[in-house]
Amino acid sequence: MVGLDAARVVGDWVILDVQPLGYDPNPRAFLDGTKHFVVTSQSSTCECSSKCQWMDRVVWYRDRSVVIKQSQLHTTLLGNVIRQLRGE
Repeated sequence: MVGLDAARVVGDWVILDVQPLGYDPNPRAFLDGTKHFVVTSQSSTCECSSKCQWMDRVVWYRDRSVVIKQSQLHTTLLGNVIRQLRGE
């Protein structure tokens, strides 16, 4: 899914791109093997002259992923993300 060749529609959102974050934002806080991605999307229903875009984070570990919306980036607790990745 990284480096999408074509946009994907998910509900009212169009996923434009998925890229690895390229660094661990919290070294040693996440489980070994955790991967971090940035997902760029835009609303398929936006009527602005320049379509509204969002850059959300996805944290992936084994068979689980947690999406952190751009609007929640500064309010999401790291401990909650790690618990979700563990399946708790």
